[in-house]
Amino acid sequence: MVTTAALVALTMISVDFVRSVEADERRVPAPRVAPGFAIFAKAMGIPDYRAGVPVLTYHGVAGDRGLYTVSPQHFAQQLAMLRGAGFHSVSLAQVEAVRAGEAVVLPPRPILLTFDDGVGSAWTAADPILARYGFRAAMFVITSRIAHDRASYYLTSGQLRAMRDSGRWEIGSHTHNQHVLAALPGRRSGPALNNRVLLASGRPESFRHWRTRVGRDLDISRRTLSERLGVTARAFAYPFSATSESTNDPRISSELDALVAARFPLAFTNTRDPHAIVAHWTPRGPLPRLPVDARTTAVELLTRLRVATEDAAVVLSVSSA
Repeated sequence: MVTTAALVALTMISVDFVRSVEADERRVPAPRVAPGFAIFAKAMGIPDYRAGVPVLTYHGVAGDRGLYTVSPQHFAQQLAMLRGAGFHSVSLAQVEAVRAGEAVVLPPRPILLTFDDGVGSAWTAADPILARYGFRAAMFVITSRIAHDRASYYLTSGQLRAMRDSGRWEIGSHTHNQHVLAALPGRRSGPALNNRVLLASGRPESFRHWRTRVGRDLDISRRTLSERLGVTARAFAYPFSATSESTNDPRISSELDALVAARFPLAFTNTRDPHAIVAHWTPRGPLPRLPVDARTTAVELLTRLRVATEDAAVVLSVSSA
């Protein structure tokens, strides 16, 4: 005899299956890219390097939705050029080993692609393009915004599980509920993660309160990824690159990095440093990523990567001599 609990569980499984199928039906086929992009990329002759890993930051992949959203056509062109130039994806574990100076076998021209926020278009539009060109990526999720029901602007639990199971995606944290600009003392606003904010009473929170608030948020984020997705998050991305932003308490910078490091082996922030790369000589602290936005052309991206990997290419040539 089927119990009521069993019927409820079966219904939930059926609903989740239907939702995942509906989400799959809305997936956008990878755009066609002219062969010239790959041919041009190969002709650029990017030097081989294996001493470090450049890391790219994406957000959404969709139509015209603002500066931080790359169109599917541009994303496909970028990956076509990366493939033509001989780049290969690596995992978070490989990046961790590189940073630690451990012996690790890397493919030629290793690269890590990352996405922030947990936007639904990563699955519906970006994933088919990743699959076509043989790349993988890491998604940093704002766990409080994971959608429970039908597909929305943010990824659902079902979509995130499908991404995890595809073998193309790793999943990390982008905080639980601290990806916000909060009211700060002095009638201004700033990232909640690395500032003492105004409490509901109108008084500034204490340093102790800040530490408890942020630590609890990071713990909830890790627990949510574990309970809802079965994922043990190994990496964290600072929202708004908050670690490099100014803070209203000088004690916060080092303490924030310590709170994150106690929970995640890897942490990333964005940088405009043209030579940013993850290697054993990378300074301690959050690892650098090169942001990609709606203005970034495929040619510009490849040019930036040539500059970023110069040092790693030199190390390879010296060690091979």
